[in-house]
Amino acid sequence: MATVVEVTVVMPRLGDLVAETAGLLIHDEALLSRFQPDSDVSALNRADGAVVEVDATTAAVLDAAGELAPLSDGAFTPCIGALVGLWDVRAWLAGIAAGRRPAPPAPELVDEARARCAPGLLEKVDERAYRLHDGAQLDLGAIAKGFVADAVRELCLDRGAEAVLVSVGSSSVAAAGDRPQGPWRVGIEDPGGAGIIGSVELRGTADLATSGDHLQRLPELVDGQPVHHVIDPATGRPASGGVRQASAVCADGMRAEVAATALMMRPAGRLAGLLDGVEQLTVTDQAVRTSPGLAWLPVDEQ
Repeated sequence: MATVVEVTVVMPRLGDLVAETAGLLIHDEALLSRFQPDSDVSALNRADGAVVEVDATTAAVLDAAGELAPLSDGAFTPCIGALVGLWDVRAWLAGIAAGRRPAPPAPELVDEARARCAPGLLEKVDERAYRLHDGAQLDLGAIAKGFVADAVRELCLDRGAEAVLVSVGSSSVAAAGDRPQGPWRVGIEDPGGAGIIGSVELRGTADLATSGDHLQRLPELVDGQPVHHVIDPATGRPASGGVRQASAVCADGMRAEVAATALMMRPAGRLAGLLDGVEQLTVTDQAVRTSPGLAWLPVDEQ
């Protein structure tokens, strides 16, 4: 997953938990990452439409993606890989550092990639067998971290943790129980780079996912628009609706991940099914907006 995973637990003794957690992370990354050549995702991507049998872990993520995608108003698809490949912001940032200007993809390439991103191009053939149609390419970056965070949380609870906080890349957080000091509080960064703007309280078993345009973003406009890694499948271009960052809190990491991504591109009113039971926070250059039930504390009130 090319990121850092942090786990904080309240328990009498760790025992083998550190080794077990590392083993779980290695196992899941080996299945779900498009960067791992032997992963289930990579196997499906190079299968050229053939049926691939996958691990139960991969099947669980693919099934969740298939259920959540229709609720996202076109903002989430597990088959986003073709567009991700066109908008390689990390490579462009490296090029800028070397003195090269980024060259955005031609409109005809964007249109061709968009046609290969429909979620329906992923077909479930059997309980653990799937195939991709019409050159679609999987990329589970907008859902898999939520699954992994939940899996680590459950492992810790199974091994006797009284409370646990799991952070996968700081964008996917899974919590359970309370610390001696009270409920877990997780800071939310300012996408403009001004530090922490506030914190969210996570009560009971809860997940927090955050999506933003600031971590992988070009320092200058390209063709008059900001360029970052959050791609809208409907347009084939980086999201440009004015939301710089979105966070979602609910009891399921994968739903939280997809909701945060969708809120970067769509107003909450168009995501009613997806946001059922989800509290939200969105950040624009002008304001921070939260849903009524979110336990939000702005930094100037802490």
